[in-house]
Amino acid sequence: MTIREGLQIEISGIPAENGKCRVETQLKIAFHLKDAQGASVKDWKQIRLPHSLIAKEKHRMEKFNGRNKSLQESDVLTLDARLVCDHDMAKILETCDNCIGRERKRAHRRKEAQKLPGSLASISIFGSISAKNGHNPAALASEPIPPTPTDPEEYQAWEKSRIMVFSSTEYVDFADGQCLLPTRITCYCRHHNEKVGFRYGN
Repeated sequence: MTIREGLQIEISGIPAENGKCRVETQLKIAFHLKDAQGASVKDWKQIRLPHSLIAKEKHRMEKFNGRNKSLQESDVLTLDARLVCDHDMAKILETCDNCIGRERKRAHRRKEAQKLPGSLASISIFGSISAKNGHNPAALASEPIPPTPTDPEEYQAWEKSRIMVFSSTEYVDFADGQCLLPTRITCYCRHHNEKVGFRYGN
């Protein structure tokens, strides 16, 4: 598919200035793709979010990632997303160690509260997969992309990279050229010596 020139991304749902939120707060970010005339672009049926930034492990698994398998690859638009500091937009941001510890506790509490029958797996603090409730580890190993890194060093690097996460499936319907992306920032700007705040680009 030939991509048209002059496409614009419109993002709404967060204040342009003086927006404040805690890391526990989920932002409902509206993503809208428009052409140069301001009309919605409907060339793609789904949008693919960064695999590593999907909040729930289940939604990173191929079986539950939301992909419409009847679609061609050309029907899917890939979104690249990153968080930047106001004072240095070239700076690579990573979740700090304190916030990683908080996110681990948050994930542990959620799993303890949601001990439902038929749970697929549990992930230890370093990401190794162990089967529960009689499920076969080989079934999880068949995933083309592991839902969570299993190597300790890879897992720790993966944790640091998740300074923002999407509370959705990896694939989101995009037939009308817009979608809602529930998003959470997992680290505070003050932990990166940023006095103004984080920014999003469009």
